Amino acid sequence: MMKIDVKKIENWDEIIKRHWEYIENNVKPKIASIKNEDMKEFLTDNLEVIIKGTKYEWDTKIIFQYKQLIKNKESNNNLEEQLQEIIYYFLSSKKKLIDKILEELENKGYNKCDRYQDFQSKLKKWARESEKNEVCRKDKETFLKMQYEQEWYIYEFNKEISKVFDYKKFTTGDKKIEWGRHQLLSMLGIDVCPYCNRNYITYYDEGDMQKTTADLDHYYPKSKYPFLALSLYNFVPSCQICNSRFKLDKEIYSLYPYEEGFGNNAKFRTKFCKNKDEWDINYLLGLEGDFELEIAINENIDEDMKKKIEGSKELFHLEAIYDSHKEYVREIIKKIYCYNDERIEELAQEYPELFKSNQEVIEMVFGNYMIDEERMIQRPLSKLTQDMVKEFRVSFKENTDKIL
Repeated sequence: MMKIDVKKIENWDEIIKRHWEYIENNVKPKIASIKNEDMKEFLTDNLEVIIKGTKYEWDTKIIFQYKQLIKNKESNNNLEEQLQEIIYYFLSSKKKLIDKILEELENKGYNKCDRYQDFQSKLKKWARESEKNEVCRKDKETFLKMQYEQEWYIYEFNKEISKVFDYKKFTTGDKKIEWGRHQLLSMLGIDVCPYCNRNYITYYDEGDMQKTTADLDHYYPKSKYPFLALSLYNFVPSCQICNSRFKLDKEIYSLYPYEEGFGNNAKFRTKFCKNKDEWDINYLLGLEGDFELEIAINENIDEDMKKKIEGSKELFHLEAIYDSHKEYVREIIKKIYCYNDERIEELAQEYPELFKSNQEVIEMVFGNYMIDEERMIQRPLSKLTQDMVKEFRVSFKENTDKIL
């Protein structure tokens, strides 16, 4: 929802330098030991683009080449992609009962895939023959190996690549490691989750180390794209809710924080619920909570951007989780009523040593950044605050005569 502008990150060049040193010391030696010569050549030739490159470079070249190296060369259609999606989710599911796993897959919409019925049939038959109603990770791998040889090969191949691009080692809190997840997140200096703009992702000292409460999400899931597990532009600092509850290994066409946020393409707005005058006095004064909070997409933007915004709304359940902030919106409305343009101007003139502009007074009153998006990413609910202030300051001016 909020854009991460690396040009505004003071330490970005130092982050690239330190991360590349880590790659040279910990990844390059492992690439040399890969037995598959084609894969070894691919990773050696493209390592710098993989680690330092952009999403555009991965999308137009790297990801396609990697998939070609591990796919069944006789297969040319989209069915294998569907099956891999089902299998990845099957393997990552925390459910143990087979019926519950299938129910979960169906709830996620995988039953609409052409390959789902085949997968469901094989799993149920395998469960009957092996007399298993409950499965652990090892059982899942056994089923995959027996029923889907090509997918098993891809799964095993990805596991081997995961050992080369060892994210688990990168996340260690070992004091001997001079560069890892905590150090990277601390140097990024991003204080609020860019996916939801709700939760702080803060830093703290533990002995000689600085640690962080943030998760490090992989925009491209590392389970499916293990060679991107240590790629800088694949790292998105995020809160645990967005990363570990909502996103997981899902691939939904959505906003990519290093390129775009909501900006002016989408905004929060209130929607009056009652079947009476649109501008009810209690509603407009923040005394009425009978309204809905929605994310409205700018109708004038292109269809591709609309799909990305819809994807982000769906992936992170944004409208549902923001519904809990209606009380906060009511407080904003009350402040707007108390601090009209005249009062804002009065404060700015009375305290020139504190405020350089009326906008700074407004930010003080509402306790949030609302002017520059690069600053807004440092405060939770800044996008919501900005949009509500814009909506209701205009509403007051347009509707005062109607309600008073």
